[in-house]
Amino acid sequence: MDYLPGKPLSSCFDDLTQPKLRNIVKRWAEYTMELSKHQFPEIGSLFKEENNFVIKKLLPNEITHLYDHRGPFRSVADYLFSMSAIKKRAIASQNTNPHRYQDFLRSSLLESLIPMFILPEHLNGPFVLSHRMFDMNSILVDTNYGTITGVLSWQMAAILPLACHIRVPDSLNYDLAAPEYQLKEPAKVKFSTRYRTFFEKCLCDAGKGSGWDCENLIERSLIWDLFERAICNLADEKYFDALWQYVYGPKVESCELTRKAMENAHWGVAMADRWGIAVEGHD
Repeated sequence: MDYLPGKPLSSCFDDLTQPKLRNIVKRWAEYTMELSKHQFPEIGSLFKEENNFVIKKLLPNEITHLYDHRGPFRSVADYLFSMSAIKKRAIASQNTNPHRYQDFLRSSLLESLIPMFILPEHLNGPFVLSHRMFDMNSILVDTNYGTITGVLSWQMAAILPLACHIRVPDSLNYDLAAPEYQLKEPAKVKFSTRYRTFFEKCLCDAGKGSGWDCENLIERSLIWDLFERAICNLADEKYFDALWQYVYGPKVESCELTRKAMENAHWGVAMADRWGIAVEGHD
């Protein structure tokens, strides 16, 4: 079988010298920005038909596995609302889940935050080619020269909103993770502490002349990533309280109190009926 030379960065980063790591991180940021130069009119996945590439539905990924109602989309709002609807349909179909009405309401409440997270200037684009998993496990490096020799895991590459692409990779955010995750990966915490700001600077430098406010996109990238994950996946609604406080502040009534108040509201009961979810105490 053919194969690319090099080792995964995740397996050797702790053995590389600082100059080599700086060179790798710099190229990592530059390649990220280079991908964003490939822009398209819709959000979706690329398929080859004869000699042309066409945009069709987003392929299922590790966040959302259902294939229906997945585009293509011409706005970030359409993308987020559709991903949320897929999640809510999955909740509605779980007849054995006694909490599905509460889960449905929480997802609807989270959905109401969508306008707060979309930058108006990027509502209808640009939509760019994004690797999705461009991180330490997919980057191959030459340990002798400190260069990137290849990038793996392109199977989930897609055309995505700019906010999904101009971001700090997960492995460079380890020092911001919960303490239990930091304890498991002390070397990655050290790596992200040392190189996250350097990656951000290199990304901004590579983005000069793009016409985008790269600094603002990077500053918002972590909270955007949490929001996108929560919109797409019920398990990631564990971030909801942080997202709620990000929008409304800590002094506003908590999202769970608001969700609890919705349970007997006319809107909640009507929506549950529309989605086929039984509500206790209502016919």
